[in-house]
Amino acid sequence: MRVPNVLGEGGRYQIQGEVGRGGMGAVYRALDRNTGQSVAVKAMLDASNPEILALFDKEWRILAELQHTNIVGISDRGQFRDGSVTYPYFVMPFLRGKTLHERIVESGSLKINEVANIIGAASAGLHAAHLRGMIHRDVKPSNIFILDSGSVVVIDFGIVHLGDSRTLSTRKGTTPYIAPELLDPQKHDTPTAQSDLFALGVVCYEALTGVQPFARPT
Repeated sequence: MRVPNVLGEGGRYQIQGEVGRGGMGAVYRALDRNTGQSVAVKAMLDASNPEILALFDKEWRILAELQHTNIVGISDRGQFRDGSVTYPYFVMPFLRGKTLHERIVESGSLKINEVANIIGAASAGLHAAHLRGMIHRDVKPSNIFILDSGSVVVIDFGIVHLGDSRTLSTRKGTTPYIAPELLDPQKHDTPTAQSDLFALGVVCYEALTGVQPFARPT
């Protein structure tokens, strides 16, 4: 996938470079020519399945409506073509700060009151999503972002799952944070709000101690 140098109506977003890539999408830093502000553009990597594209569109609309303090905002969306394939993208603020993972790596462990504030803020964001039937599915320290201002937002809803619909993605999260019922091949359980909370509990333990609670050879 090649992203054009400019995206959006009238070439609004000037792409400046890739800043990250995950299982579902790649994130690019861009200049919003209308505002002069830096933004992040996330492009979906797999555009081959119309059902996945429809789910992506539905999730984007719900996330855009949430506008919650503790969920990364989405301000715009669009699409571009690379050859014969059309790829969707959406636009978010360009966040300045560090992920909780980076903070843990730097410090080894965080103070109790700091962890309480971070986990409380992340819980509020997840609760707002859960009330709309949205499951994050990949809660982990690298998806909790601490802004330079001290505010906390949950990021990377790229694999969110709408609780009242089926998803074609088989990815259920990152292994150390996955609820045990989702790892049992005999159960065929699907992610729920409770599995998000399990993951957040693991994140809390790791932030307090600097180690993961279930670190084992297998």
